[in-house]
Amino acid sequence: MPKRVYTRHDTAHNLWEVTAEHFPLDLPPDELVRNLGLFETPMTTARTLWFSHLYEKAAQTTGAIIEFGVYLGRDLVLWENLRSIHEPGYRSSYRRIVGFDTFQGHVGSNKADGDFDFVKDGSFQIPDGWVDSFLSYVRARHDVTKEPGLVLVGGDVRSSFTEWLRDNPDTLISLAYLDLDLYLPTLHVLQELKRRVRTGTVVAFDEAGSLGYPGESQALNEVFPNEPVHRFPLGNWSYIQVGE
Repeated sequence: MPKRVYTRHDTAHNLWEVTAEHFPLDLPPDELVRNLGLFETPMTTARTLWFSHLYEKAAQTTGAIIEFGVYLGRDLVLWENLRSIHEPGYRSSYRRIVGFDTFQGHVGSNKADGDFDFVKDGSFQIPDGWVDSFLSYVRARHDVTKEPGLVLVGGDVRSSFTEWLRDNPDTLISLAYLDLDLYLPTLHVLQELKRRVRTGTVVAFDEAGSLGYPGESQALNEVFPNEPVHRFPLGNWSYIQVGE
């Protein structure tokens, strides 16, 4: 039987059940958006602060924000919102946002990833039709906000990221956010990043140091063994800043 690892997801799930029990979930869209705090948990609020912390660091250097492991697209929209806040107007046009995902769940798990349920191939598979719906939503957002678009790249990052870098040799990278969970995809992305990043580039991790996702930490140790790993004080997320 797979090992059960306690995570904060358990607490979050219980809080969402409490919210659903006490508040109607059929609020009008405008009221729902204005009252999202009703449905927040400490972890989701801390995550927003974490992303803002990273964006403030990324804003000090020129380049794209690239996320690996998009899932349903929540964080890409958060990056867009932060771009509008930190770099409003024409400045936002200089900050591309790119997201990579298989859109079919995890691919490439092996023994380095342990036996936690969420590191198996196929975990985090998105619902059918979600990508098309998300892209339609993003285009509608951009029609309203007039912000620059974002780029979605599908496929296994062990090939798709390499191909994308080859096709975009001019790309500077300010921030890379890795939420791949698995050793082999994380290792490949970090190896490619090491050839492209420069002093000051932020490389952040969703699961580094987590007992449930050992592969991400192992890949970090192998590719950037001498970089200090900083922990965000309001959560268990971490990052390195290359060459500091």
